[in-house]
Amino acid sequence: MIKKIYEFISKIPYLSKLTFSALIYVAITILYSNLSWESFRNKVPLLTNIFYNERFKLGQIAEAFSNKEVAKDEEFYNVQVTKIELQNITPSLNFSAIIEPEEKVEIFSKVSGRIELIFVKEGDKVSKNQKLIKLDSLTFELDLQKQKASSESLLAQVNLAKEKLANSKRNFEVRFNEIEKRELSLIKAKEEYDRYSIFYKKKQDLFDKGITPLEELENIKLELSNKEKNYIVAENELNNSTIGLRDEDIKNSGYKIPKNEKDRKQILIDINTKLEKSEVELSKKNYEAALVGLKSIEMLIKESTLISPIDGTISKIFKYRGELINAGGSGNQSIMTIISLDKLLASFFVNESEISKFKIGQKSIIKIDSNQDEIYEGKIIRISPTVDDKTHSSEIKVEISGSKKSLKPGMFARASVEVGKNEKAILIPNNIILPIDEKEGYVYLYKSGKAYKTKVLLGESYLDNIKIIDGLVEGDYVITNPINKMRDGISVAIENK
Repeated sequence: MIKKIYEFISKIPYLSKLTFSALIYVAITILYSNLSWESFRNKVPLLTNIFYNERFKLGQIAEAFSNKEVAKDEEFYNVQVTKIELQNITPSLNFSAIIEPEEKVEIFSKVSGRIELIFVKEGDKVSKNQKLIKLDSLTFELDLQKQKASSESLLAQVNLAKEKLANSKRNFEVRFNEIEKRELSLIKAKEEYDRYSIFYKKKQDLFDKGITPLEELENIKLELSNKEKNYIVAENELNNSTIGLRDEDIKNSGYKIPKNEKDRKQILIDINTKLEKSEVELSKKNYEAALVGLKSIEMLIKESTLISPIDGTISKIFKYRGELINAGGSGNQSIMTIISLDKLLASFFVNESEISKFKIGQKSIIKIDSNQDEIYEGKIIRISPTVDDKTHSSEIKVEISGSKKSLKPGMFARASVEVGKNEKAILIPNNIILPIDEKEGYVYLYKSGKAYKTKVLLGESYLDNIKIIDGLVEGDYVITNPINKMRDGISVAIENK
């Protein structure tokens, strides 16, 4: 018997077996869910888990069907509608933006030191050149006193070198006068020598004739010898006094022989006072270096007091009194941040494929995420000349005009920029659309007391509204509230006019 049943079952196709098994399972589940007692089901949890299902109870099914019919008969809502009308719009593109100040300055210190005083606190308004922070400058002040003393000493050396040079020049004036005297002395000695030479020759002639005695001739000869010695001494003294002041000295120093005596004297003085001039120049250089060092220390003292480079507001202070500051910042951490709130910008990024649609001066509407009721106007003032090679986008900045009291840097906003000419189109609120994707969605139309689900083709967004390309016509009534309770074909009544 069992063998015959097995053979019979083996001949049944697989799909039929699967269908037959499913039907048997459903039948057993219906019988078990409706005929088994609760106490029996509790005793056999394995069977209960396999075959019991609350939804297969006949009483549950009847009750659900009855409730559905009643609910369907009673489903009715009052709705608010808006009439579709063509509106004048300007094509625009919308972007997520962030509010930022036009000027933002990070304050760093050019010198190292410990913070001694902080003159401001976060939120304070500051003016340009106002004191912000003072660093401890005692070390710089002590160095300043040392440098001042060194500078005064070097200045005295400069004056001493100048005086030595002046004395040297005066000494050469004296030498020129002595040379003139020695030249006169040489001329006089030569004249005396020449005169005695002539006188000696005459006496020699008279001696040869026997007129002049030998003793007189010897005396004259002795005197002539003295005159010759005087002449030689005068000539030697003149030669010695002109060493360094001769024409050959001028040539050896690389100068040309001047035509007048005044220029000649000046050149000779310059040649012979080179050492003194070098001393003056060296002392001047040392003094100038000391002055540079002095100014450097004075600058360090000045830089130890940090001042504001702009008119603005203290946005953030990162350092505290007593904290050690390194020159140029530690780990690129600034001491404080100052921002200017006079001009606020909305900054956003545009895909490279759309950059050509933007120009300087284009109008823009700015709406703040935290306050949808406030709308600001602005215009594009800056378009980045480069495109980011990673995001393939370019930054655009819009200057916000008008009162900006409720705006704060860092706020998130939405920027809408006009990129085309005016046209007529259908606009409906974003929040009444049931989106399918970026290009399609559903809305509910009111017609003859019924709500009908209608597919629409979506276009560009305009702040809280979106353009409808297809699916609606002028004169249609679109349900705006309550959208979450609408069903296709339910009865509705208009609440608003």
